[in-house]
Amino acid sequence: MACLKARDNRLVSGGPSVLYLLLTAAFMPVLPMNIMIMALAALLCCEYLPGQNIRGKFVYLAYTGCMAGILLCAGYGKFFNVHGHSVSIRSGKDALIRSCTEDIYGLANDFRDLTEKDEMFLADPYAGTGKTEWFQVISQRSGYVFWKTVPSSKRSIEEWFNRLMRTQNLCEKSCAEVYGLLNEMDIDYLLIDRESYQSYEQYENSELFELFLRSDNDTFRVYKKTVKEEGRHGTPKFQKI
Repeated sequence: MACLKARDNRLVSGGPSVLYLLLTAAFMPVLPMNIMIMALAALLCCEYLPGQNIRGKFVYLAYTGCMAGILLCAGYGKFFNVHGHSVSIRSGKDALIRSCTEDIYGLANDFRDLTEKDEMFLADPYAGTGKTEWFQVISQRSGYVFWKTVPSSKRSIEEWFNRLMRTQNLCEKSCAEVYGLLNEMDIDYLLIDRESYQSYEQYENSELFELFLRSDNDTFRVYKKTVKEEGRHGTPKFQKI
């Protein structure tokens, strides 16, 4: 009787610890660490199981596995891919590509590899159906302004709004107007998408811009200014807000 009571006390005291481990594993960003923590939780479950028979412990561990799976799905959504008869864990890269498309992912990585860290790019703040923001994140290069990226401080909001008004209807402006804006902003690169601009013809035929990069399916392009003013690099660049 004393042994059963001691085991019950251990179950009550140990149960929350196991649940805490499972919750921690479900919302940690590193998947291998999740698996290690869940394995530890499963071992702890064995220690606090009522009874000694193997079948009871197996059933209890099965319930624990189901709970872990539910928590993982709740925290990550679908975290595996099925290809024919094989199943593979979905990586962070896979999830990112699903969010931004392979075109913008590949283009952003190429842009990062071919430009300096302090380079900026200009894009229509309303264009690109949200993909231009992903371009900024993946390339690790600052975009001039995006309508979704709203700063928190009053001073920064005023600057953000001024930039937004300055670049409004950018995709409808002529090459000369866009070129003038880039000179004023001390920015060399322009990101455009086929959906918003309808056609690349205007920039393709302009002497003010040259094609710098294009995505695999040509849904996005990066153009670079061809003419540079003397002493332009002596002026400070705009800072990210």
